Amino acid sequence: MINVIINESFAVTTALIDAAGNYVGNKQVNYDIRYLDDTTLTPPISGTFVESTIASGIYVADISIPVAGEYICYITSIGFPTVFEEIIVNSKDIATLVWEHPTAQEFLNNVAFIKAIESGAWKILNDQMIFLGQDNVTEIAVFDLFNELGAPADTDVRERKRLLSFCYNCIRDETGAIILDESGDYLLDET
Repeated sequence: MINVIINESFAVTTALIDAAGNYVGNKQVNYDIRYLDDTTLTPPISGTFVESTIASGIYVADISIPVAGEYICYITSIGFPTVFEEIIVNSKDIATLVWEHPTAQEFLNNVAFIKAIESGAWKILNDQMIFLGQDNVTEIAVFDLFNELGAPADTDVRERKRLLSFCYNCIRDETGAIILDESGDYLLDET
């Protein structure tokens, strides 16, 4: 299978081999690009292969397709079986498609989260560790802190557990306690 982008020039190579296993040169080899359902393109994309100057019996064609889609390239020469090659033409380059994939997006989000935690301030208030973004104001993550006995702690901390849900726009008083915003939109994950 060939995977390219719109108007990208790509080479298709084929060989003509006789029943004895010998490469056969000086033959006309043609190609015809069609949709996967075998209908012809409008305008058609077809042409002739050029025989390699390095090795007799090897034929090459440089092709480009101007519209994204899935195609099949039929390769024919009189006296030889028809062969084909599937072609996928993407509207975007492969690197862009890779980074748009959901797994890549998850990876980028994870990297952004790590970068936000590492580049901002953090503080311990009561028995919680609070990570702030690059602006040193926006809460990025909150962890509950525990001592070696598993009790909430702000000193001699041995364990932390991230709160999966917390107040993103919370206001804290001078003791670090959270004052709910006007909407009362505050939910801690107690697990």
